[in-house]
Amino acid sequence: MTDCEELIDHLHSKARDQVHLALLAETAPVAGMHLDLAEFREQQARIAEELCIDA
Repeated sequence: MTDCEELIDHLHSKARDQVHLALLAETAPVAGMHLDLAEFREQQARIAEELCIDA
């Protein structure tokens, strides 16, 4: 289970990094791109959580 927990923590961390970059972005399109990437990482984390529960 540790591998799953590490993966999920890593994905959440990467999502937070993207939000931070969005806050630093100088233009709306760049901020939007980072927010899209953060959302994608969170979706990946949710899927990983589901798969780890089923495993």
